[in-house]
Amino acid sequence: LAFALSCLLTLTLAMPAPARAQAETREQKPFVITADFWCPYTCAEHADKQGFAVDIAKEIFEGLGENVVYKVLPFYRAYSQIETGKYQMAVALVEDDDRLLLFSEEILALDRTALVMRKTNNVPYTGPGMLDGLKVGAASEYTYDDGGELDQYLDVRRAKHDHIFEVYSETPMKSLLPMLLSGRIDVFPENIDVVRHVATREGVIDEITIIDTGLGIELRAGFPRTEEGAANMAKFDEAMRRMRASGRFDEIMSAYALELDSQAR
Repeated sequence: LAFALSCLLTLTLAMPAPARAQAETREQKPFVITADFWCPYTCAEHADKQGFAVDIAKEIFEGLGENVVYKVLPFYRAYSQIETGKYQMAVALVEDDDRLLLFSEEILALDRTALVMRKTNNVPYTGPGMLDGLKVGAASEYTYDDGGELDQYLDVRRAKHDHIFEVYSETPMKSLLPMLLSGRIDVFPENIDVVRHVATREGVIDEITIIDTGLGIELRAGFPRTEEGAANMAKFDEAMRRMRASGRFDEIMSAYALELDSQAR
């Protein structure tokens, strides 16, 4: 045994330094998952619960032996880090043909848009026209229904400077919710699960009315347009199908108390 260990040490030391460095780099290279802060989908890096989309991706790739690291970045930086191949994966993305990414076949969730108002009688969503005459808050450069009726309505009002109050922030809810409760705006659109999460955390869930619009966008994972990225996407899609079939996917989702309608099937 001592002789074998001595031989192994000799072989390791005999390996050229650049080769040893390359081998160590390959062993230590992290598999980086990135996203912007959008809890409960993607939460803080050092939180006990990092977000259900992160938990799913981490479980898949840690199970494949990867050294997974999660990094929170502003939305457009997260996209660019995947486009350039610096990081390996982004989660909770809306598919965008203008982006140089590969998007997963499997859907992580449905981004369901709600209208948030101060406490009032529950009213059904009847279309964007119900916002006429109201002061509307909105997150800059967000899409609420992938260019559909609500996005088009907001664009028209922006062009007219018609009482649209835009928030330029990586975490727009931090501004929009206080603006609503103080009366600076009358309504704002937001993902239904995100607004429930934030309003519950801030203790103001009973001070607002959340109106489900029925409008939604599919959220997927994104990978670099490389051979490695395509291989990782195939692994992700296959593992997602197994997680759904086994019930593990539902277990992770339920830990974040998402509404059933947000859970893509």
